[in-house]
Amino acid sequence: MGTEMPTYPERQAADVVQGTVEIALNMVPLVGGALAELVEQVISPSVERRRHLWLEALASLVADLSTNAVTPETLAADEQWITAVGQATRVALGTHIDAKIRTLKRLLTNYALQVDRDELAIGRFIRFVEEFEPVHLTVLAYASNPTGWRRRAGLPLIVEAPLGVSDVLVRSGIEIDTASATIVLRDLEQAWLAKPHRTSEGDWSPEKLASTQFTLNLGEEFLRWIDAFE
Repeated sequence: MGTEMPTYPERQAADVVQGTVEIALNMVPLVGGALAELVEQVISPSVERRRHLWLEALASLVADLSTNAVTPETLAADEQWITAVGQATRVALGTHIDAKIRTLKRLLTNYALQVDRDELAIGRFIRFVEEFEPVHLTVLAYASNPTGWRRRAGLPLIVEAPLGVSDVLVRSGIEIDTASATIVLRDLEQAWLAKPHRTSEGDWSPEKLASTQFTLNLGEEFLRWIDAFE
């Protein structure tokens, strides 16, 4: 290839993405009076900034993929990938959280490189990015290998009985309070991403959460997808 990548993706791919963004914007009806002024002066500039940042993320993604022999022309002709970009674009325009943009980029990168595509998986994982906060993914990564997580973070193993599930996560370097820990673990459990260990009484077991993996197969697959290029 040898040529420099443009600031944005090749025109064919950019056209599709920008068209998807415009559709999303046009779904918001403009009403006269104060609401119209609010949209014009407050909401529209914010949406435009998000659109610009997302296009920059896509440009970076296309540049990364070109090092793996996936050209912009190949991507522009890849209808499955363009559909995934459309789904991710809707999520990107609806968030101010940089971590979600980075995760969407990883998902699209992985999907572009796959030979045997799983359209059900990419749609589900994009929805997870929309529904969950970054702390959900942090706790999911911890759940995959609790002792390894603390070892990599340079934290000591928890040998004495922890006070509760939030105590386990906080002592593992995750900033979270008791109420949020309960919500996050319940969300991951309901999404079939993780299954926190429980005591015979039915409560979560802090001791088990401190030492034993509790991700499910879907959670492990999701973690592999969002670790693309990392």
